[in-house]
Amino acid sequence: MVGHKLAALLTATVCGVLAPFTVQAATRAARAPLITGGPVVSARASEPVVISGSQIPSWSRAAATGSPAPWPSGVTSADGGDGVRSAHNGILTVPPDARTGVDPDQIAAYRWDGSNWNEIPVQVDQMFLDFLANGHSSFSVYSGTDQELTYAWNPTAHSVGEESWKRVFGGTSLGNPGAPLNSECDARYQLPGAAGAAELAAAEIKHPGENFAAVSQPTTAGVPADDYTQAMKDPVDPATGAAQLNDDDQIAMMAGDAGVQAPSGTLQPAGTTPNDGQQITIVDPTAPQDGSAAQSYLYLFLKPGGSSFNSTNGYVQMTRNADADQWVDRDSFAVGDPEKIGVSNTGYGPNIPGEVCATATGNQDGLTTPNGTARFSNDRQPRDDMTITTPTYTEGTSGRWLVRQLHVTSPGTTGNYGPNLVGRWKGRAFQSSPNSSVSVVGFEDEQVNWEMNSSLLGWKVGPVRAIREIWGADSGTNVTKTEIYYRDAYDYQYHVRVHPIPPDGLYTSWDFRYGVVNTYYNQRTPGGVPIDGTNSHSVGEVDQLPVTGQPAFIDACDPTFDICSGVLNPEEISGNNGSLVYVSDDLPDHIVTNNPAEAPDPSTLVNPEVVPFYRDDACFDDGTGDAPVVRPFPGNASTDSVVQNGYATYWQQQTGNAALTYSDLKCAPPTSGQTGYQVPGFDTYQTMPFEGAIGEFGLHFFFTADSDNAFGPVPIDEIAAEQWTYAVPTSAPVNLISATSSAPGQNYGANVVAPLQTLVTAFNANAAPAAVPEAPLIGLLPLLAVGVGIPVVRRHRRRSAR
Repeated sequence: MVGHKLAALLTATVCGVLAPFTVQAATRAARAPLITGGPVVSARASEPVVISGSQIPSWSRAAATGSPAPWPSGVTSADGGDGVRSAHNGILTVPPDARTGVDPDQIAAYRWDGSNWNEIPVQVDQMFLDFLANGHSSFSVYSGTDQELTYAWNPTAHSVGEESWKRVFGGTSLGNPGAPLNSECDARYQLPGAAGAAELAAAEIKHPGENFAAVSQPTTAGVPADDYTQAMKDPVDPATGAAQLNDDDQIAMMAGDAGVQAPSGTLQPAGTTPNDGQQITIVDPTAPQDGSAAQSYLYLFLKPGGSSFNSTNGYVQMTRNADADQWVDRDSFAVGDPEKIGVSNTGYGPNIPGEVCATATGNQDGLTTPNGTARFSNDRQPRDDMTITTPTYTEGTSGRWLVRQLHVTSPGTTGNYGPNLVGRWKGRAFQSSPNSSVSVVGFEDEQVNWEMNSSLLGWKVGPVRAIREIWGADSGTNVTKTEIYYRDAYDYQYHVRVHPIPPDGLYTSWDFRYGVVNTYYNQRTPGGVPIDGTNSHSVGEVDQLPVTGQPAFIDACDPTFDICSGVLNPEEISGNNGSLVYVSDDLPDHIVTNNPAEAPDPSTLVNPEVVPFYRDDACFDDGTGDAPVVRPFPGNASTDSVVQNGYATYWQQQTGNAALTYSDLKCAPPTSGQTGYQVPGFDTYQTMPFEGAIGEFGLHFFFTADSDNAFGPVPIDEIAAEQWTYAVPTSAPVNLISATSSAPGQNYGANVVAPLQTLVTAFNANAAPAAVPEAPLIGLLPLLAVGVGIPVVRRHRRRSAR
């Protein structure tokens, strides 16, 4: 049986190696951009529309270019580097441009409803190059400085935000051993004025007992020092403080807010700047091509004060929890606490010294400082927990990598959220379970390893979307994950910059809750399979090696059950409490750098062996998680006595039977027709007594190649990928990822596989708006090439960095 499984796994792996080329190529050929018309139906209404400043050349100007500090800058001093910790370890240059970009805060958006203008939410997010360097990490010798195009986190007239990695103050300047404590328990920016200058000077000194200074400024000639009092602004903005729209900035709206085309001679909205508007034509390439369906339209105009929408009255709220700024370290948690973080690979993180006021009884280092009293720590981080709230869903995290709550509103309602669907977002490196014995380098997970060895780079909230970015994951010193939240969907973007990872690569997956979700769908299994804690297929999971019988837990694709492509392959979790549609894609090169000529698409150069996997196994304990049972001693193998005693203690408390032992626990999830089958919250010590994999699916990156730019700062070989999730209110399982699904017009998978397209043209009230020809886009390309009219056409998928 094991041999059969291994053979099937090898087949699946080969399928996975080839499929990203064959399936993806076929899919992209099929979705060649055509302007054919089509209505914005319900699924499409959930799709964001994001255009770049470059699509409006009359409103924009050239973006800043730059170069990172060369290696070994950003390398720990122990390895011959300068020890710099900065997100801006490079030189930015503003190129000359005869154009002057418009003020982003003057942009407002509208739709025409057939008789009137209606203002709609719009969000302008400025972007520029960051140069990430964490010279505090003991693995920074491999990473040095890495370049990434990302967001400006500073507040604007319409958004709020913070550049969080700079908030290293609060109990910093006097926190070294032997010095008086100042009892500040929360992270903050540097104070203003003379007091701030004094604390910055102290924070730049490595005090006795500290492994690093709290602040380690850039040292390369020409790289300016970081301002720790506020977020850095786009370098193109002039010294006067007035912002300018750049070619790499993004303007975000919702497709569902689009209207009909304003007829010839329509006057602009009252109060807007005359003869200076933009028409955005939106077309659906999947709509019927008989010409009967109209395009939809959005309009942008300039007016004093800009949009009426801001972070308080938009679609998305990102609320940092009450304890989000509280400093914690590994001794803020008891040894057996299921919430513990930071107990593994302590040298890999930002290693920020200073004071911590949270001390748990029974902590790992035996500290006896009373909880609430300041003490010194060499390795602290804010909790950074937060909650996202939209009319459609709410998501909650307990930190940076720890996503643990996802609730969807009931059909026909807003804000009427059902039960939590997810058990955990999970990440793995080297192997899929701590029980494996095949790895020679260990096991890493999202909680014990990655959470403390990361920082929040920044966050922001505007009228259309909320964004936050996580920086660092253990030895992936400059790995980043950018989370972008819209009204009906969220997008996780990954820049994976890591060394070779033997023997099993990386996993990223979602785990769910028994009975709260009911059915799993994919492209090869459109009828779905029940989510009941028992695997619906027998190929793709290996739990031990042949011959030796060593425990080795490998998840791969079953080609008889799923299409073995990790890209553009929609999957869905569905049920009575809402549905979630997932689609993964690669990020194009211009999202990695604002100069596409600088590097080809990094995701296609190396590491194509990414395959989807699915495991529905209530008995598979992979080391962390919240369901069916919260995992005791996260990160430890389930064979460890402390884990087994933890499970026994939990069930003793649940049943009131103090005589229960680990040997009494039996994993046998109920089958169809038995009591408790697919009943939410049904778990007993003889059915589902352990943390398990309930409808768990994700991506397995089979690779051993370098993706950290081979000691070079410019992206040439990193993995740049994203995963979209659409939250859909449902009261029963329904296929939402097939064009022939039982819910016509509800193919949410098409939002990523065949996204909406945009055409931007000038709006002039004294002439007819530019018409969109009912012809394939290929017919327009010669016109674009010679610059006739210069309308800017963009496939909607290229809105990425969304």
